[in-house]
Amino acid sequence: MELRRREFIINKSENSPNECKDCYAIAPDKSRIAVSDGAAQSIFTGEWAEILTFGFVESSPGIKFIKPGDKVVRDQAVKEWLFEQWLPALQAKWRERVAGIPVPYFAEERFRRGAYATFLGLEFKETRSGRFLRWQATAVGDSMLFIVRKDVLSLWFPFQLKDTGDFPRHPALLCSRILGNDHIKNGEGLNGVLIAGGKCSPGDVFILGTDALAKWFLTRNKAGDRPWEKLCAITSQEEFAKFVEERRAEDQIEDDDTTLVIVDVTQNSPILPGATGAGHGD
Repeated sequence: MELRRREFIINKSENSPNECKDCYAIAPDKSRIAVSDGAAQSIFTGEWAEILTFGFVESSPGIKFIKPGDKVVRDQAVKEWLFEQWLPALQAKWRERVAGIPVPYFAEERFRRGAYATFLGLEFKETRSGRFLRWQATAVGDSMLFIVRKDVLSLWFPFQLKDTGDFPRHPALLCSRILGNDHIKNGEGLNGVLIAGGKCSPGDVFILGTDALAKWFLTRNKAGDRPWEKLCAITSQEEFAKFVEERRAEDQIEDDDTTLVIVDVTQNSPILPGATGAGHGD
């Protein structure tokens, strides 16, 4: 099986592209993909979102794949990997990145608390026989993964929601400061770390989106539409920008930084190296 992907990002209308707090990154072989949404209420969040996404795709995370069967689980081993092995090095990178940058006096307290961002990482791995391709996703917060199989929405993760009314008002967030993650270490369910996994089938479509797009998707799906069809028809950044701007004007999509990554699983050759992909609104 082969993975083909498309990725798009657009900033909040009142901001410039370089103020975008969303970020995505894609490994050269397309086997690892990550998206992150920096929280507006904290400072240097765009930098933190970038560090999180690149940190996931640039080296194998080493999370043991869960047993096949598209399901959502809570795994203490994942928390240990996340907070004891993976995150500390990224937090050190964030401190190095922002060191020396002047901070206005009114933002000093926010800077001391650190930057916050959602995280969604998707990984693909061939089985030992090479006959099957497996997927696994790790999530903190409200960036979402949708899987379409045989033209039917088969899974949405990490929130198993039917309605945006159930969308969390205060999603879990990863913090660039060590003490800022205690709530997630001890959190359960939507307030903690969730993983899901399963086997891929030819024709599967994986759709990753930050919260503004995810809410629109859930709303249209509840209304009986097939929102994946509109997203999968997008082939260029210009088309994506037009799609988002039109729905912002109609109050269908919140005016916020918005990211979309689509991965198509095709029945061709094994996973082949491809161009590195990364986005940060510029």
